[in-house]
Amino acid sequence: SVLCDHCGEPAMETRTVKREGKVYCIPCSNELLWEKS
Repeated sequence: SVLCDHCGEPAMETRTVKREGKVYCIPCSNELLWEKS
C-alpha cells in the first residue's frame, strides 16, 4: 500500500493516481479534479 498525499489513507498502488509527483487515492483524485475545474 501507499499513503494518499491528500487524505493520508493507505491505498493499493494500483488504485492510486499519480499527479504532479504526488500520489492520490481514487476518491481524492476525483475530488481534486472537480476542485480545479
